[in-house]
Amino acid sequence: MQGRIEGEKRDYITGINAAKREGREEGAKANAIANAKNLLLETDLPPEKIARCCNLPLEQVLALKEELEREAVLVTK
Repeated sequence: MQGRIEGEKRDYITGINAAKREGREEGAKANAIANAKNLLLETDLPPEKIARCCNLPLEQVLALKEELEREAVLVTK
């Protein structure tokens, strides 16, 4: 009985730690995307440099750039 309770407690703590880790990773990715968008909007840095600095794939930065360009066109119409 005691062993089962200890095992359940350990599984619970492992699950909580995994959820915290996942939340931190998602937050870091969201922050990197926000930083990349700001750099695309506020600087003339090339997408390759932004990708390296924000630790994002170049393809994702290029997609963000296209998204921002589309939004700018919609705003100006």
